[in-house]
Amino acid sequence: MKMSVTLIPDYYDIAIIPSEPVFSEAIRLSRQISQRTETEFVLGQESFIPHISLYHVAILPGQFSEAKTRLQEIMET
Repeated sequence: MKMSVTLIPDYYDIAIIPSEPVFSEAIRLSRQISQRTETEFVLGQESFIPHISLYHVAILPGQFSEAKTRLQEIMET
């Protein structure tokens, strides 16, 4: 059974995207696993991309710019 994806408005996932070799290998392995057994999803280039979630947060549209600025400041420290 394939899982359905529910998008929640104004909800964001702050994540680390792996380097290209790790990204590609994760997709390759995910496809290989899905050929051997039923899976909920298969990693891909545009959907279900390989990543490590750090934080999930709801941000109102009027606050997005400020949140982005603050996150950039945190990443630089």
